[in-house]
Amino acid sequence: MTTEPIDIAKWIEDERLHSTTDDFKLHGCTIGHCIPPKFESYCKIFHPFEVTEDEEDILEPNKDYGQLVYLTISTDNHELKITEQRNDGTVVDILERQQKRLKEYHSKKWDFVTWKSIADKYDLTFHNEINPKTYVDKFQKIGWQRNLNFPSEGYLPRKILTKLLTLLKENSSSDESYIYQKPPHNIWKDNKDCDLVKCHLHEVLEYFDNDFIGYLYSADKSWVVFTDTDLCFTLVGGHKQLIDKIISSELEVLECAATTRVDNYSDKINIKKSDNVKPNFWQKLFGQKR
Repeated sequence: MTTEPIDIAKWIEDERLHSTTDDFKLHGCTIGHCIPPKFESYCKIFHPFEVTEDEEDILEPNKDYGQLVYLTISTDNHELKITEQRNDGTVVDILERQQKRLKEYHSKKWDFVTWKSIADKYDLTFHNEINPKTYVDKFQKIGWQRNLNFPSEGYLPRKILTKLLTLLKENSSSDESYIYQKPPHNIWKDNKDCDLVKCHLHEVLEYFDNDFIGYLYSADKSWVVFTDTDLCFTLVGGHKQLIDKIISSELEVLECAATTRVDNYSDKINIKKSDNVKPNFWQKLFGQKR
């Protein structure tokens, strides 16, 4: 594993599309804006939802979601402090709340479930331009599923990354690759402006302490993998044989094009879906009462 001059990765910036539209809601951001639109095939790997048996499978309203708040950012003895003030005057320490939620999350046992399974449960159409906002809009209308945790935003879970690396190795002529990280993907890594590391695929897990974020691409530029800080899915571009293998794997993957949108306004199919919820869904899926 060696550090290389950052200019070697400049082809990604040079060859990907650059947005010129003023109407983001209409045209949005596509895969081609994230990775170069030069590949034969593309796909999205969906970061899984999670469910826990430690909570009831019930819907609860979230009256605070979408309400206007005022943020204050300050430092106290060189420590960052972020507070949120609501309309009723309530002040909340955001970092403290986040730590409390993480502690609660880690106190429970979570199992991966697919986007499609949640879409089926709530009568949504699972397709390659569905996004988290699709589910947020649904739950805001009908209530939020108490035992459900949304997919990881900005990080491909390590378990999924391990399986993806196996697929890449089995379907590449060489396992020489580059890890390319630029702000904000490397913001917590030694305060470096950019990282470009040449390695073999089996070394990728050594580089990332936890989950994957940023670019990973083959030395011959025959494929590229990208996870962005704002996305709940990972994008892959490459030759058709590779993309077909990823799609047919046990990962939740849908085939895409360079023009497939990735932004929160991408889903035009579920915009008029009804609010039907199918009963006894988890009992059917897991063969047990929840």
